[in-house]
This record gives sequence, C-alpha cells and structure tokens, in this order.
Amino acid sequence: MTDVVGDLFDIAGRRGNGTATVRSTAIRPSVDRTGTVTPVEHRFDIVDGVLSMPGLEPGPAKLRIQLGSWVFRQDVNIPESDDAVDVIDLVEQVTELPEPLVSKAWAAATAAESSASQAESARGAAETAKVKAETAKTDAQSARQVASAAEAGAETARAGAEASQTAAADSATAAASSASAASTKADDAANSATTAQDAKAALEAARDAASASASQAASSADRAQASEALVQSVVEEGAAVVRAEVEAHADAAQAHADAAQASSEVAADERAAAEQAADDAAESARQAAEVIPAATASTLGKIKLAGDLSGTADAPTIPAVRSATPDATAGALAKRDDVGALSVGAPTATGHATTKEYVDERVDTRLTEAQVDARVDLGIADLVGQAPEALDTVYELADALTDNADTVGELTSLIGTKVASTSNTNQVYTTGDTGSDTTVSYTDGNTANTIMYRDNNGRVKVADPNNNSHAATKRYVDDKIVLTTSLPSSPSTNVLYCIPD
Repeated sequence: MTDVVGDLFDIAGRRGNGTATVRSTAIRPSVDRTGTVTPVEHRFDIVDGVLSMPGLEPGPAKLRIQLGSWVFRQDVNIPESDDAVDVIDLVEQVTELPEPLVSKAWAAATAAESSASQAESARGAAETAKVKAETAKTDAQSARQVASAAEAGAETARAGAEASQTAAADSATAAASSASAASTKADDAANSATTAQDAKAALEAARDAASASASQAASSADRAQASEALVQSVVEEGAAVVRAEVEAHADAAQAHADAAQASSEVAADERAAAEQAADDAAESARQAAEVIPAATASTLGKIKLAGDLSGTADAPTIPAVRSATPDATAGALAKRDDVGALSVGAPTATGHATTKEYVDERVDTRLTEAQVDARVDLGIADLVGQAPEALDTVYELADALTDNADTVGELTSLIGTKVASTSNTNQVYTTGDTGSDTTVSYTDGNTANTIMYRDNNGRVKVADPNNNSHAATKRYVDDKIVLTTSLPSSPSTNVLYCIPD
C-alpha cells in the first residue's frame, strides 16, 4: 500500500480547505492484496492545505483535487512505495489538451456506442448457442430413451434364448428317455425272442432307434446354442450403435454448452469494455469543457450551441434560417427597408397589423358635418318625444318645477312615505298590508313569522309539517321510514318498516 500526502497553498501562501477524490481507472488485479481492485471513488478532506490519502492501491488511477472554485483532474500512476509519496510527484506535468479535443471525445463516444453494439451482438450469439445446447440436450435425452428401449429388447431376446435353451435341454432329456425305453424294449425282445436270429434283429432295431433319438437331441442342443449366440450378437451390436449415438450427442451438447459459456464471457467482457469506453469518453468531454475557456469577442474558446444542429463535432452545421425581406412576402421574416418602414399585408382580422392604405380608406368614409348634425337632431327628438314646446328643454323643466309649489310638495310627500331605517340587525324593512312601515326578522332557525336563511353548513331549518304542502323535516322522514332488522311486535300505523338484505 502507498500513502499519498501533500501541502497545498496558493501563490500568496494561503492554505484552504477542500477535498481530494481518487479511484482506479478500471477493474484490475490487486498488487498488494489478494483480490480485485474496483473503480470505486474515495474522498479525502483537505484541511488547512494538508492532504493525506493513506493505504492506496498502487497502479493507474484518476485524481481530482478541489480547493474552493479551483478544480484539478488528471490520470496518475500511484507507485508502490513504503515511504509517503508527495502528490506533486504524481502530477509531474499537466497534459495540454490538443486543439481537436472535442472531436476526439466525439470519436470516443462513437467507439463506445460501437462497442456496445458489438456486445449486444455477442449476447445474441450467446443466446443462440444456448438454444443449440438445449436442443442437443433434448436429442441426448431422446437417444437415452432409444438406448433404454434397445436394452429392453435385448432382455426380451435374452429371455427367448434362455427359453430355447431350456426347450433343447428338455428335448435331450426326452431323447435319453427314448433311448432307455429302447434298451428296455431290446431286453424284452431278447427275452421274448424264440430264436437267436429274432433277438439279434430286435436288438439291431432298438440300437438304431436309440441312435436316432440321440442325434435328434444333439441337433436340438446345437440349434439352441446357435440361437443364443445370434441373439447375443444382435444385442451387443445394437447396444454399441446406441452407445455411439448417445456419446456423439453428449459430445455435441457439451461443445454447444462450452461455446455458449465462451460467448457469454466474451459478451460480458465486451459490455464491460463498452461501458468503460463510454465513461472514459464522458470524462474526456467533461475535462475538455472545463479546461477550454469560454470564447469572447477577442479570444478563441468554447461556445455552447442549442437548437436544431447537425453535422459532426469537427464540422457542425446549422440549418438555414428563413430569408428576411422588406416586402410583405408570406412565410418570410420581416425586415425594415432603407428608411426604416415595414411592409405588411392587408389586415383581415382584428389582431392583424394594419396598413396606411387601410387607415386612409377608413378616414375617407367618415361622416360629414351635415350627417353629424342630422344624427344629433334625431337623438334630441327621441329624447324630447311628445313633450310640449314649452317644456322640451332642461331649463324649461327646472323653471316649471320651481314655479309650481304643488309639484314640489307632492314630491316631498312621496319621499316621506319611504320605509324608515333603524339600527336593528337581522331585519327586513317593508310596508305591511295597511301600507304602514313594518319590519320582518330573518333567522336560520324555525322561528314563526320570520324570513329563513341557510346556516353555516347550507342547511335550512323548518318546523315539523302538519299539512300536505308543508316542507318535511328529517325527523318526520325518519319516523315514517324505519330501518330495522325485524318487525316489532306492535308496529305503528302509517310507518314503513324496511329490513335490509
């Protein structure tokens, strides 16, 4: 293991706080430990400029240091050392970014996509090999079933051969019995023969019969032995053929399984390589974006493009925008002419920009002075109506009212008949049946002779009904329609009892 340390400060000698992160560039075997190093990132704090990263695995790694707004990234190679290594020894020099760095990042991303596509193809091949292995496994099982059937047939043939052998033994026993009987008959013939010649003839005949029986028994035994040998030969030959087919199918299944395993391992390796290539491409692009300064009016640098772009990183293209013209051309961008004027089409809707021609035409259609006077006279005539000439002006009406004391008194009397206002709340002021002033209270209760209004929940309260035209209360409905589980022993009249299911 290697310890990496550092004493970090700026050009003015000031130290600050920050973080340092380090991770392996890829999954790889360990140098100092037993096992495998994974690219997992570890974070170490920088306190007052002091950096300490103990127990690091030697080998290639990605180093990131951040102090305030300053961020530094670089690929380093951690040496195997018993002594602490200064971080400046790891960062011997910062690799300058080449001019077409963005293009290389794009190429790396394209290569990563290609690797991912190849990994998917390898995975498909692995799946195909797996299907073939399953098919071979099925064929092997079928071959085993055929072998089992052949073995059963061999057992049947072997049983038949044993039966034939038993039958041959029985024939030999019968032949021996026949020979014994013939001998007995010969003895009887010799004893019963009256002459030597007759006895000799009988003896010869018995001997011939015994010889024929023995030959027949030997022939049956030979046939039984030949039959057993033939059956054994057929069984061994069939078993050999079936065994060879089973072994061939088993070998093919093993070969397919091995190929599937190899394809799966290749696909996994290519997928891991594609993912690593994508990570490296993203890291390269991120480094390029962070290191390259932004472009200004006087300095070359990076710019950020948005919208409908095409082409490549080396040769990006922007689709052509619409042309701009000072004429009222449909679909074109509007452009002012040399004197700053803008041409538009004739308006057809209220939201359209209008033209000078449209305004001039509207002005030319304005009313003449005589037409205005005529319309004013018509309005005044409608206002005066059939009033007499002595009262057809406001002045004449006011003068007539002032001179007529009866009219003023009559108006005063009418004003005095209005309903008096008080400070009482929850009351409506009106006139009664006799025409005198009266008030009517309003409430959200069911008080008699009041105007009702809804309570805070929007409900209206009324008294219990005693007439068919009265509004019903909830209590009245609940008393008339009763939900129960069983009928009462003495039910009330005019009540509907409901028993739910």
